Amino acid sequence: MTTRERDAWTFAYRLYDEYAPKMRDAANLDDDNETAGKLFLAALERIKPHFANDGNDANSIYLRVFDLLDDVFKEAQKRRLERVQDERRA
Repeated sequence: MTTRERDAWTFAYRLYDEYAPKMRDAANLDDDNETAGKLFLAALERIKPHFANDGNDANSIYLRVFDLLDDVFKEAQKRRLERVQDERRA
């Protein structure tokens, strides 16, 4: 693993650690997609300076963070929908 890759993983982990809880929270809001979009844009702004300079391997890591955040958001949306459906059945 190169230094750039190691630094990219470190940055990616910190970004995930910061934004994953916010994505889970966003999924529970009425304007969930709008809020999630704003969070993705904020995360993108944080990555931009690194993405331009760190090379393809590091960029792949940064892109993966967006995939993970999207997975977190979709899973939280799914759980919210399940809760709503359970409440309606009760």
